[in-house]
Amino acid sequence: ATYETIRNFYQENYLPRRMTVIVTGDFKPEQAKQWVEKYFGDMRDVPGKPNEDRGKIKDLGPGQVVIPNPENAQTNISINVVDHYTHRPDTIEQRVKDFPGSMCRAMLNQRLARMTRQPDCPFLAARIAKGSDMQVMDAFSVNVSAEPGKWKEAMRAVTEEVRRAAKYGFTKQELDEVITSARAGLSQLQSTWATVSAKEMASSIIDCLDEDELITAPEEDIRAFEEGVKLVQAHPELCQQELVNDFKSDRARIILTGTVPEGVDADQVRKAYDAALKTEVAKPADQKELKFAYDKVGEPGSIIVQDTIEDIGVTTLTLSNGVRVNLKPIDYKKGTIAVAAAVDGGSLRLAGTPGLNTMTGAVMDMGGLEAHSVTDLERILAGHVARVEFEASQDRFIFGGGTTPQD
Repeated sequence: ATYETIRNFYQENYLPRRMTVIVTGDFKPEQAKQWVEKYFGDMRDVPGKPNEDRGKIKDLGPGQVVIPNPENAQTNISINVVDHYTHRPDTIEQRVKDFPGSMCRAMLNQRLARMTRQPDCPFLAARIAKGSDMQVMDAFSVNVSAEPGKWKEAMRAVTEEVRRAAKYGFTKQELDEVITSARAGLSQLQSTWATVSAKEMASSIIDCLDEDELITAPEEDIRAFEEGVKLVQAHPELCQQELVNDFKSDRARIILTGTVPEGVDADQVRKAYDAALKTEVAKPADQKELKFAYDKVGEPGSIIVQDTIEDIGVTTLTLSNGVRVNLKPIDYKKGTIAVAAAVDGGSLRLAGTPGLNTMTGAVMDMGGLEAHSVTDLERILAGHVARVEFEASQDRFIFGGGTTPQD
């Protein structure tokens, strides 16, 4: 792109009538109006190019294409079903109507994420999504990353899982889990709403403008959510039906990109996909009910020393078992509790083996506990723990996490 091309594009498109100025923070509206007039008031609108008619997609599939990109060490498979764009006004009623589809994709993504933790899983990552693009098309997409030599197996495994859900639906346990997790997220949003930052608010407004949506307070989001919950709990088959409607397998448009094995062409991609559609899929097994095995980990200790650091508002405790605790209330982030435990040790005390520090962190993050795998822990703690992290500094190991006050 030449300088003239970029300059002309700017002059033809970056016009006042296309601008939205968003100001968030601690000020009176009249003050913000004065700022806008001061810094933007001398802009003059000039004739520019009219918005082009984007038209309609002529070909809705099927199709396949291979686009080598050797700079990406993985092979990426994208299976897409596209339809003409349909404008959906952002209303409570529309959000409730869209709820079964969002729950369906959440359950499928949960299945796929858990599959990646199995040692024989042929793909590295996979995700289901649905959205609109440029107000031209609606697209349902299945995106998969795999090692180059396993792209066929990866495509087959993910396609089979999508077909399994479309044929047999989802279990009650799966639906309960994603509802619990989503409800906890909304509860967290509501409890922190009073202290949301000006930057976060501006970003939310921009995202809503870009997606032609409305920004609503958490109370309204929760109202729509709970109406959606009532709908899917009364009619869980709606989640399955949404997937059947979205995944029109005979119209799939497939893109294979990244590191493409030598000799792989579009015809081979189509044959591999068609073969994946012909395999038999079995009904998923019901998941057993899980209970946390560590409700009781010993007798509570006692506080033997309590002190206060007045100038920074920290209460310090020393417990009978030697553990030291620092408590610091803050009022600029309501509805959140962060916990970190530091244990003497750290990377300096690990054996001098290259990569051991990195591997230790990965094992700790994905290792679960003796009585529970990390997948089981996800199910047990869904909706209660916002995050769990592990890291090793030079002189200590640090376990961190976040939760809400009620949890």
